[in-house]
Amino acid sequence: LDEGDVTVKAVCDGAIDVCTVMVSPVPVAKVKVDPSKQAVRMMESFQLDVELADANANVLLGRRVNWVSSDPAIAQVTDGMVLGIRPGEVVVAATIDGARGVCGVNVTAIPLAQLTVDPQDALIGTGESIQLKADPVDERGMTLGDRKVEFSSSDPAAVSVTSRGVVTGLKVGSAVITASCEDIAVAVDVTVKQVPLAALVSEPSRGAIAVEQRLQFVAEPRDASGQVLTDRTVTWYSTEPEVIEMTSIGLGTAGSSGTAIVVAQCEQLEAKVRVTVTRVGAATVEVTSPVRNLEVGEVAQLRIKTYDQFGKSLSGRFVQWTSSDPVIARVTPTGRVMGQFPGAVVITAASDSRSDEVKIVIKPPAFARLRIQPGGCAIPEGWQRQFSAVTLSPNGSVVSEVECDWAVSDVTIATISPNGVLTTHEPGSVMIAATADGKRATERIVVTELAEDD
Repeated sequence: LDEGDVTVKAVCDGAIDVCTVMVSPVPVAKVKVDPSKQAVRMMESFQLDVELADANANVLLGRRVNWVSSDPAIAQVTDGMVLGIRPGEVVVAATIDGARGVCGVNVTAIPLAQLTVDPQDALIGTGESIQLKADPVDERGMTLGDRKVEFSSSDPAAVSVTSRGVVTGLKVGSAVITASCEDIAVAVDVTVKQVPLAALVSEPSRGAIAVEQRLQFVAEPRDASGQVLTDRTVTWYSTEPEVIEMTSIGLGTAGSSGTAIVVAQCEQLEAKVRVTVTRVGAATVEVTSPVRNLEVGEVAQLRIKTYDQFGKSLSGRFVQWTSSDPVIARVTPTGRVMGQFPGAVVITAASDSRSDEVKIVIKPPAFARLRIQPGGCAIPEGWQRQFSAVTLSPNGSVVSEVECDWAVSDVTIATISPNGVLTTHEPGSVMIAATADGKRATERIVVTELAEDD
């Protein structure tokens, strides 16, 4: 009748005997699940029935089966009760004693009946934002949280909208925001108005920088509630452009020491910042020379560089140039050095109590050739004339007078002393020569007869 153990007792003529009998259930051979196929909407449920039979097709009652879903994320089953979770297909099975019965379950989405959007129209200011609430509902008015709502704007330049329904007014105008879900679309009219400017706040409130440094200024247009108005344009200018020069984005560059007022303008409002510019002292001075040696009469331009304490190059600095011996070489206020006499000299450049120096050696001038002075002359016999030799540079200019050795081609016509004094003896033509440092110059002299009245 039922599974379990039972004791059977036999009595005869006072004799007793007992026997224990074990009763086991008939194995289940077939499991039938009804229905074998079923469609169900999300979050709705239905009951499955099960029929068990043995190998001889005898119906078996009172047996408990094990229910399982092939994908509990789509449909769940408990004691044959199936609940749809999300759209998809699963197999729900009932098993016992190795036998199995199944039901194919198709979970369908709940049909969208309506899309409600709140608010249905809106009036906002430029720079302001509102949140649109879109609610997809089924035919019972229940919210369908699994449905995606998309938003779009008919004029994104005037009114923008995010994927979450945040609407922002960008400029004065209007646009239609459309909320769409499946085949349903709802339009929301949005009008953007100009928010009055109430305040213009600038930072920093005061400024102090050094020459050639930069400072970024920021000005925020705000409404009456203190909200920043991002759609407004701020212009900048300086009352003293030579002290600090402003760009269109509020970046100031200090040009010279002094005080200036930096002004930010937006519509009818102004914000002013007083800025003090100080001069940066030179921390390092560096003098460079294109040459270390000059000849007498040559010129070299020296260069100076000044740096601040951070190694940044400074410009427009006053420099004082001095020579350790102006007789040997002199230097101009602009750093131009001219050699005047052979020797060594130190040129010093000073700026802001800092200085640097360079040593320059002045050498005697080199010459390309000699020239005898005077030249091409005629001298009466019996006269004397002083001649000299001068050195010429490569460009032909006279460098200086030089000592030299003198010679004459015909001593019967004229003779010349070691210091260049020519004495004529008789008429004729003679060549005189001057030699110095390997250079030689000659000049033809004509000795004429002495006139009777000479």
